[in-house]
Amino acid sequence: MDIYAKNILNINKQLSLKELDFYNLEKFGSRERPDAIIVFGMGGSGAVADLLKNLSGYVSIKIPVISWKDYDLPLVGFKNPLFLFISFSGNTQETISGFLKARGRLKAVVSGGGRLTKLARESEIPLAAFHKNELAPRQANGLMFYGVLGIIKKILPETQIPDLSKKIRPKDSRKIGKALAAKLKRKIILIYTSNQNSHLGYLWKIHFNETAKALAFCNVLPEMNHNEIVPFESKPKNIAAILIKDRDDSPEIKKRFRITGKILKNFGVQTTNLETKGNALEKTFNSLTLAEWTSYYLAKSLKINPLKTEIIEEIKRLI
Repeated sequence: MDIYAKNILNINKQLSLKELDFYNLEKFGSRERPDAIIVFGMGGSGAVADLLKNLSGYVSIKIPVISWKDYDLPLVGFKNPLFLFISFSGNTQETISGFLKARGRLKAVVSGGGRLTKLARESEIPLAAFHKNELAPRQANGLMFYGVLGIIKKILPETQIPDLSKKIRPKDSRKIGKALAAKLKRKIILIYTSNQNSHLGYLWKIHFNETAKALAFCNVLPEMNHNEIVPFESKPKNIAAILIKDRDDSPEIKKRFRITGKILKNFGVQTTNLETKGNALEKTFNSLTLAEWTSYYLAKSLKINPLKTEIIEEIKRLI
């Protein structure tokens, strides 16, 4: 078994605070409560911002959460936002630029090392640190998400941090992922979710893009029905659609999923329906685990190294 598969089997170990080290949280002691949380991150680190945005209500965070995936700082109207900077490597150029611009602001860092961790330690900024070991950045979503929760709880004590380390069972979805991968070989993959699960679509897309080196895109219902559905009239070839459904979707969205699935099949699109399992947080990490297995086995079937992302590293060198 290679290291990538071992990492998937160990994803449940990320789903608590046990693998994280926290520093300087006492610096929040006398600070005013934030009126918003702005999360900075790119790629797999940025996906954590989407998780927090969509799941904030489920962990008792009752202030707005904004995801920022760019250089510098966003223009927002909040008086005292908490700026959270997430970087697996600690060297993400865009995230560091925002950190440097946020001088004197309420801020914290979640990182596995690099320059961002050094800046946080030198400035005595609240920090959640973790060991990268042999993880790919996109395989550390659990660590980074729980790092974020650990920091937020210090300044918003009502924040809930459920321990999912015994709830998520990576072995259970392995065969399902392998079977799904066999259907997706050399396909352009489209992932559709409801708005409440948009973070799942993005997670699946990332794993297909980086692990299997497959073209994959995501969108949400009902918006997809107002534009993206039209090109299917031309019956494009080699398209596979994954519809991620949720029992908690509204009746209107459930109806749209049924209708959309039928239309896609009528236009010759290979369509797979997936149902989320568990409560809001369990759904996320169960679906993430399945996405990891599916993209891993798709990479293996194409004889592709699931770990390497050489073009991303080349872009970093060129920049």
